[in-house]
Amino acid sequence: MPAGRSNREPTQAAYVLGAISALVALISAAPIVMWMDSEAGGFSPRTAIIVVVMVAVALFAIGAGILRLFGVRIYKDPDNAGEGTGPSDKEAGK
Repeated sequence: MPAGRSNREPTQAAYVLGAISALVALISAAPIVMWMDSEAGGFSPRTAIIVVVMVAVALFAIGAGILRLFGVRIYKDPDNAGEGTGPSDKEAGK
């Protein structure tokens, strides 16, 4: 693995948040790009798409921050991937 890259994996909450962000980007991009008239002095479709993608990224970042405030983890460490998924040692009788 290259230096500086983490080995964390996204949780299900991160996948749901990413899907919601992508859905918002697609829903908001379609009308903007289809009805954009660059000849009349509006933004070009390329600029509109870049703005919509930036909004989706901002939505993901804000959503991730809100989830962290509520204690929902967005990424899990591979060392702790199995923790919390099964019965503890005390419950298993060990």
